[in-house]
Amino acid sequence: MNTFQPIPNLYLGSGLDAIPADVGGICVVVSRDEVDNPRVGRSVDDLMHLCGTRENTERFASSVLLVFDGYNDDPRAIHEIPECRQYLAQLHAQWPYWMHFLAPIPDQWSMLLLSLLPQAQRITMPNGAVASQYDEQHMRELLLHLTSAMNNLHKQHGIERAQAKQVFDDAIAAIDQCTAPNPAKR
Repeated sequence: MNTFQPIPNLYLGSGLDAIPADVGGICVVVSRDEVDNPRVGRSVDDLMHLCGTRENTERFASSVLLVFDGYNDDPRAIHEIPECRQYLAQLHAQWPYWMHFLAPIPDQWSMLLLSLLPQAQRITMPNGAVASQYDEQHMRELLLHLTSAMNNLHKQHGIERAQAKQVFDDAIAAIDQCTAPNPAKR
């Protein structure tokens, strides 16, 4: 399994025929136009290359970043933007393998999970910190779905148990950091 590198060396966004051998990380860039006119096909096509072979599945474990381009001036978090939530829901419906591929970065996991859950309530803590309050049952169901998709992918490609455990542990560690009861960690 690759160790995540903070600066990926391949940005997806214009369709992908093959991934060069020297690429160790992937950044999926979703344009505002793709979100405003919901078109997940290009992202699904690009992401399918990652899980199309055992080699790519192993190579890009825990190495995908998801970025929304065109929202820098919007004060809302991505999970608070209805169009982004809809886009991610449509993308997830066609490609549910985040648990295996998404980089173990709490902010990435927070964006994904809060976008896929029913709208979280924004709360201000006594210390002034802002947190998101979500339904824990929905979170359990989502994590079960993500884990099931990952396990099916591992079974399909015969991923070794040790690698599968490492990928799962890395994802859960990032998820734990962004769902910790301490609002300073959210």
